[in-house]
Amino acid sequence: MLTFFPFVYKDELLYSAIARYHYYVGNVDSRDTLEELFGTRNTIPHLGIGSNLNYTASQIYEGCSAKKLIQEHTIYPYYSNFLEKSIQISTTNAILSGAGSDWFTKIGIAAGGICRKKSILYCPICAENDIKKYGEPYIHREHQLEGITWCAHHPIALREYPLSLNQKTRRLDFIRFDPERMDFRQLSLCTNPRQTEINIKLAKMTYEMLYQPFDLLDLNNVKNRYRDLLNEKELLTLSGQVRQNDLYEQFIKSYSNNILQTFESDIDPDMEFNWLRVLTRKGRRSTHPIRHLLFLDFLGQSINSFFDLNVDYEPFGKGDWRCLNRASNHYGKRVIKLIQVTRDYRSGKPVGTFKCPLCGFVYSRKGPDKNIQDEYTIGRIKIFGPIWARTARTMYLQNKSFTETAKQLEVDRQTVKKHLFDDENMINTKESIKKELKSEKSIVPKVKKVVVAKNYKRVDWEKRDEEYKNKILDVVTKILEFDKPKRVTRSLIGTIIGIKSSLDNNLENLPKTKLLLDQMIESKKEFQIRRAVRVIDEAYSEDKRIRMWEIQRKAGIRTEHFLGIKLELENYLKMKEREIDEKSETTYSSK
Repeated sequence: MLTFFPFVYKDELLYSAIARYHYYVGNVDSRDTLEELFGTRNTIPHLGIGSNLNYTASQIYEGCSAKKLIQEHTIYPYYSNFLEKSIQISTTNAILSGAGSDWFTKIGIAAGGICRKKSILYCPICAENDIKKYGEPYIHREHQLEGITWCAHHPIALREYPLSLNQKTRRLDFIRFDPERMDFRQLSLCTNPRQTEINIKLAKMTYEMLYQPFDLLDLNNVKNRYRDLLNEKELLTLSGQVRQNDLYEQFIKSYSNNILQTFESDIDPDMEFNWLRVLTRKGRRSTHPIRHLLFLDFLGQSINSFFDLNVDYEPFGKGDWRCLNRASNHYGKRVIKLIQVTRDYRSGKPVGTFKCPLCGFVYSRKGPDKNIQDEYTIGRIKIFGPIWARTARTMYLQNKSFTETAKQLEVDRQTVKKHLFDDENMINTKESIKKELKSEKSIVPKVKKVVVAKNYKRVDWEKRDEEYKNKILDVVTKILEFDKPKRVTRSLIGTIIGIKSSLDNNLENLPKTKLLLDQMIESKKEFQIRRAVRVIDEAYSEDKRIRMWEIQRKAGIRTEHFLGIKLELENYLKMKEREIDEKSETTYSSK
């Protein structure tokens, strides 16, 4: 370990501290300093980062950490969090150990890169303050970052120090700031206010970046955060693809191509792999940090707010979620496995859409959920489903009032009336329906004579009833998820479970099973609607509009039957189209 090494100032490059050491100890040959600090006379000093820092740290101070040197006294944190994880690990190891010579290229510091700096830069105000505080100026790492030409702390452009690192005769020399060679005039001509604003903003962002842990994120984490932020701006499709054309138009509106050219980052929209597309697509391709910063500014993020984003944010919890169909026997139970989360275009709040696989009930609400009461809240019912409709009809036939029915099903009175009288099965008058109900009740089943045999073991019907009910719930869920839709019938349920005979002959002994079957079994019309709705959902999940004749063809429904459900499908189709139009209006209004 060295007997002397100067104090390393805040934000000072390790290179600058070594240059001051070289000056103070009076070494004539720079190779002597290289051997003392890096353990070899053959390395070339690198202004921004350096290598073999494990050895350097062991020579400077007792207990000095090589990783602390990387974090606080190199420009590596400017690049590292935007690197793919394996590259980040191998690069860090190479900097620490000195093994490997291609890490410059991997992180983007290579010939032919963008925003390259040929000189060491300084802020005249920062330099003056350093002289007043420490008696000497030093090289600030924040001023050496590619793409940054203004100071983050003072509204002034950075100046070039007159000695260049690119002079071949000086490749092994250490350059120390000499006040006699520095220009302390505070002159900054503002020719483009918008350009100046962006320059200062990016300088502040890079300063924040240097103080984030250099291995806190990686390229995958960064892109996941980008997707969350793009979703908030309605720039993702329902299938999760980036709306690249809309993104480009909004991005160019924020930064003209003239401004982007000053950062060597103009965009050709016709180029499949322009940097904006690469930045927002999955993949391992790296992008220069200055372009990440431009994109973050476009997204309205500072570095600190971006790094603090909670990418695991679940506005409605992690699931499973509750079915809130009051007509079902599983109300309030967590039977919904998947939900769709979008953003309200006015408030920006998350909107969750919940679809029950058991009863087809679909509802939505704005989030986020803050307590358990919110989990029982419905903002809007999108689809009532066959069980809800059947229950409403049954209550009507039982002479329940609209108000009573609405109260039990937790909807308003007009909703009940609409769903009853829009149904082709309810075209009869109330009086005729009552007569039908009375005639059904007047049928008294014949009493069968029960013969009790010796050693007869009675069936525990209550236990069997509960067992059948649970099996039916499971099998109906599977039927509704079949790739090729099948109508939910008592025969199909009984055949799959293996209880068809019991359902045919002993249903009167299974009241819970009977009630559940009444709720689950689909009429032909309900099955046709489910098939058609499935076709519509599949089309709109890919952001494709679909016409009625296409729905009929893909759902495989005969014309005479399709005419009977056309009204319901038109209403559902209008709802889906409104959702698409609302998103389009949001995108347009934000331009």
